[in-house]
Amino acid sequence: MLLALRFIGIALFVLAGLLAQTQEGTAQFLQSDPERLVFDPRVAQGEGFPAEAVSDQSGLRFSFGADLFSRYQSEIHGINMVSMVYAFPSGIYVGNSVYSSAFGTGGGFFVGGIETGFRLPVSRRTGIQLGAFIGGGGGANQVGGDGLMLRSHASFAVQLFPGWWFTPGVSYTSVSGSEISTAALHLGLTRNLNLAISDGFTPRDRQDDRAFRVTSFKPVYRLYLTGSSEKRDPAGRPLDNMHTIGAEITFSNTDWYEIFIQTHGVVAGDAEGYADWFAGYRLLWNLSPFRLFASLGTGSAGGGAVNSGGGQVYLLGAGLSLPAWRGTGLELEAMAVRSFNGDFTTVAPGLRIVRYLSGAFDHRAEKETYRWAVNTGMVMHIPNSTYRQFGDRRGPLVFMIESALDLMISRNFYITGRGYTSFIGDAGGYQIGLLGPGFVHTLPNKWQVKAEVYIGAGGGARVDTQGGLLTGMRAELGVPVWRSLHLTAGAGTLTPVLGRGMNPITLHTGLSVPFRTYH
Repeated sequence: MLLALRFIGIALFVLAGLLAQTQEGTAQFLQSDPERLVFDPRVAQGEGFPAEAVSDQSGLRFSFGADLFSRYQSEIHGINMVSMVYAFPSGIYVGNSVYSSAFGTGGGFFVGGIETGFRLPVSRRTGIQLGAFIGGGGGANQVGGDGLMLRSHASFAVQLFPGWWFTPGVSYTSVSGSEISTAALHLGLTRNLNLAISDGFTPRDRQDDRAFRVTSFKPVYRLYLTGSSEKRDPAGRPLDNMHTIGAEITFSNTDWYEIFIQTHGVVAGDAEGYADWFAGYRLLWNLSPFRLFASLGTGSAGGGAVNSGGGQVYLLGAGLSLPAWRGTGLELEAMAVRSFNGDFTTVAPGLRIVRYLSGAFDHRAEKETYRWAVNTGMVMHIPNSTYRQFGDRRGPLVFMIESALDLMISRNFYITGRGYTSFIGDAGGYQIGLLGPGFVHTLPNKWQVKAEVYIGAGGGARVDTQGGLLTGMRAELGVPVWRSLHLTAGAGTLTPVLGRGMNPITLHTGLSVPFRTYH
């Protein structure tokens, strides 16, 4: 679950929405007259263009794309990306992205971090986009140092049809601790999501019934049966089966399909440090009291001893959904996962515990709202004497970028998912994903006290996670600084479940912003 928990977190997009609120009535947006570019504040209120044109220039965006490197300086010849950003009417956007190896033989390279930029409309259906990314990661023995990745890009945005944009362009990427420092050709596709959300914990008017909903959240266990797949080593030894845990989140505005984002990290088996993410499309057949489904998706996989070639993989799956009790359910699915090159072919049966956020099997059955909080920040690991597998087992301090998403399940209790990638501390490629319950108490002065416990997966960069299964806890204090925005600080610890290895003290600081989804 490691990196896509960061991606699912969508860190900072709600903050961008809050900033956009302060410009209400004065937000400037380019009018669509191709003969002259005129700033017109009415456009921010929906005047001057058709409504669909305004919604296509601002709001929540999901992007998928690839960079084809101009120079081959390592086993990685190109990377793919998934991104979730919030764009507000001024044209500025901010959010999270995950980059991973897709071409060459460096499968297992993952980087997560913050994406920001600006889109300048040229006409109603075209624009110029400039942006930058900063994050951390590594993997597949491609990063020998910190793993800090910097990327800048320029692209031309062309609307294919309402809600969909094609973004060809160029980019430049560098990764500290590796040989990667190259220009690239970029090809991308962006989907504008008319998602039913509002910032803060204060309810708003009911959202448009045509809007996308966050329909479910699902913790996952999956067993990868590797068959004849071979390890990523010269001897070509067979790869053992892998046990993984992870998470999935789904979006839809209908009862017959959903869009999913899912991710897994290994916790037992033969590939400590393995992780993957998938995004795809799932067809649904409601046959009350159960539902059948078929899944198709693509993504990136690798790490540990897995030989996934360049890292790009695809999946085919089918399964059964069963509602259980009070908005919960179970899903059984069997997937076939295969790399486009490399030697990674698996059958992967799995079990998902479902928390339905809309009515089970019927998005019109219940009209509810859910409270969430999105968090982003930095974590420092103070290593113990067995933090690393060999050499200087303590090593330097390790700094990681953190993104998290909290789903409130009652007034004080919530479920949290957290993702971390290293960017300083000679641990490029070290990644962690955690899930668990949390408790929050709001004091009379609006300060918040939080406590959380987790279980999850982690590995990479020779950090001794004893197979990858981790548990931990943290305590945190949140101080309101502006509107719904909280500044947070806290401390905690992490430890392997199996054996003695890394057991750092963790110090945390960051930002937290609440929001609501409508169902």
